[in-house]
Amino acid sequence: MPHAYPILLDLTHRRVVIVGGGTVAARKAAGLVEAGADDVTAVALRFDDDFPPAVRRIEAPYSPGSLDGASLVFAATDSAAVNAQVVGDARARNVFVCRADADDDTPGDFVTPAKAGDGNLLVAVSAGSAALSARTRDAIAAGLDPRWAQMSAAMTALRPWVRGQNLPQPRRAAIFRALASDRALDVLAKGGAAALREWVMAAHPELKANPETPSDACDAGRDRPQQSIVQAGHD
Repeated sequence: MPHAYPILLDLTHRRVVIVGGGTVAARKAAGLVEAGADDVTAVALRFDDDFPPAVRRIEAPYSPGSLDGASLVFAATDSAAVNAQVVGDARARNVFVCRADADDDTPGDFVTPAKAGDGNLLVAVSAGSAALSARTRDAIAAGLDPRWAQMSAAMTALRPWVRGQNLPQPRRAAIFRALASDRALDVLAKGGAAALREWVMAAHPELKANPETPSDACDAGRDRPQQSIVQAGHD
């Protein structure tokens, strides 16, 4: 794929259609369900036993109408001709499509990267081939600091709390940089969310306690499943 723009999608209440019922299609389905997709339909004549039960199955040959209402499409059959047709039909509807057996003639619009994560922390790698992507991902995953995942969970409560303080953007940016520091990570790891809030409020007296955002909300985020988001990184 000569051009690629990385993005994390929130697929809640978006219809996703997988054309195919084999091992590859089952793996795509499992990844979608794990990422929070709640309206996934698979179309195939037969289905692998590993298909997640949350996925709706339609045992029928593929037809263009199979894509009705879809926001995202995966062509994952063992037939190159069918996959090519799925790509063409999806593009005719202006729907993004991923082709599992992508070729030079009718490639899809996107690929799914190799992923590693812990809770809210997600690392995704694309390196030109699935094997190299997986190897690179594994090397990165081996170096992940477990405190990063803990802070990522805590930020589900801290970020809206800081943004709700009505502070100038430079001050907010400074606070978020402080929360990404080794010192903040140590405070959270040793004392939990309550200690982290006390530490950041002492370091930044302009922050005010917000009774609508209790300190234990940060701890609650640790048990939340991995969620896909549309955009990240802008505080």
